[in-house]
Amino acid sequence: MSMQHVRSLSTFCPEGQFKLLDRLKEFTLLRVLDLEGCKDVKNHHMEQVCRLFLLRFLSLRHTDVTEIPCEIEKLQHLQRLDLRETLLGGAPQSLINLEKLEILDLSNRNNWRVLLKLPKGLRKMKALQRLDRFELGDDAEVAKEIGELVQLRHLGIVLIHSTEQVRESLAHSIGKITSLHSMTIENIGGSNMNFLEGLNSPPQILRAICICGAIDRFPSWVESHKQLADIYVYNTGLHGDQIFGVLCKLPNLVKLSLDKYSYTDEQLCARTEFKFPVLKMLFLVPDYGTPKVVRFEKEAMARLEKLTMRYSREDRSLQGLEHLTSLKELKLQGIKSNEALRREVDLARTESKTREKSKQFLVVVQYE
Repeated sequence: MSMQHVRSLSTFCPEGQFKLLDRLKEFTLLRVLDLEGCKDVKNHHMEQVCRLFLLRFLSLRHTDVTEIPCEIEKLQHLQRLDLRETLLGGAPQSLINLEKLEILDLSNRNNWRVLLKLPKGLRKMKALQRLDRFELGDDAEVAKEIGELVQLRHLGIVLIHSTEQVRESLAHSIGKITSLHSMTIENIGGSNMNFLEGLNSPPQILRAICICGAIDRFPSWVESHKQLADIYVYNTGLHGDQIFGVLCKLPNLVKLSLDKYSYTDEQLCARTEFKFPVLKMLFLVPDYGTPKVVRFEKEAMARLEKLTMRYSREDRSLQGLEHLTSLKELKLQGIKSNEALRREVDLARTESKTREKSKQFLVVVQYE
């Protein structure tokens, strides 16, 4: 069988593909190569893959590949490279020579701490639209180069013990990327996230933001942003009304997620004056710690339709469910033996039954 005219190749069985993989070099006109989940892919097959010069799409997702050769730079037509859930410990610096690459994803399924460190010369990748969960090292010049990726739509950066100069350069770069739709900034070093206040001209079409790291308060530009629709925070260590009291002003906020250590006080209160004009989904999913009580006052979050609360092993409680008049689904998660969870399930089901049939909500229990 001739392989020379095949344009797209996908594998659907995780095993039994050795004969096919050993003939990869014969697929000279191949544009799409999807090897997701194929356990027969070995490092030595990458030599053949790097000779498929017309490839536009390459997926090695969930394979056991541990190394990508520097010859990957020969795939000058490559637009998407999916390296998620592999066993890779990194990627060669020669990736910066893939000037047509639009989407680059990398993760190690056995170690979430494995990150690809952004190399010098990143500015060459002008076509990049998605860059997710990459480590920004201690080189301020690389942080500046991010600002030259003018087509970037999603940026995911992890800061590890970064210097003040690097953080300031990153803030300046973010302000230059007018095409940015979503952004994740994660700090797992010793510094805080206050540098985001220095973002003088935030992307105006930014729709989603994830802030992961200690911060004194939300940057002032967040509370005045007109397009933000999805906000996720964890490890921020905020308190008082620093979350609800600020974000309630956003005219297009539809989804809000609060994860572990996002809030330090025992009680988190959605006050009457916190209107949240279009908020429909609220996720309160810390593994442990505060808040212990989440309270809704009358007329707060009047349009909320879906509420998720994670109890895990903690003694938590929801107060004021009767004020969430638009609620359609309440999802409660936690350990089955958790008395607080069982109590809340009973109270929620009772509250739902007291409503008119059209106003009742579904109570979903998810045991861990």
